[in-house]
Amino acid sequence: MRVVVEDLESCRNQVFSIALSIIKNYHTAEDVVQEVMIKAIKNLESFRGDSELKSWVATIAKNESLNMFKKQAKKKEISFEYLPLDFHPVTKKDELDLLLESESFQIVMASLKGMSEKKRVVFSLRLFANLSYKRIAELLRMPVDSVGVYFKRARAEVVDYYKLYQIA
Repeated sequence: MRVVVEDLESCRNQVFSIALSIIKNYHTAEDVVQEVMIKAIKNLESFRGDSELKSWVATIAKNESLNMFKKQAKKKEISFEYLPLDFHPVTKKDELDLLLESESFQIVMASLKGMSEKKRVVFSLRLFANLSYKRIAELLRMPVDSVGVYFKRARAEVVDYYKLYQIA
């Protein structure tokens, strides 16, 4: 079990990325990370190994984040805080990745604020948690093709938002 607990710790950044992308509050995302880690440790016996530990923890993180988001929405406590500028994912280089590596990362995070929940969650799981379309489809219980469509639409929104911001 010690090896698994250490493996859980290696998922901490992924959990934080998922939480922050959904909640959009740095401090609340940190709280969610703690809750996810506690929940994962308490439920290690229920982990069957049907999927990777990373995917199992990502599912817990998504669910906890969405629950927190709904609680905050009811209390109207949703706020937006930017990530530290030195935090960004590493993926293949394209127009969006170049944005993430620049100080424009804050613009990208702000563009997520206006997206529908499905697009925001798909985009965040793909980009920040680096999950495959197939795994995202499993987590969200939707067809793989729909995941691709949501991601491409979300990506286009981010790029359009960035272009509008640059004009303004």
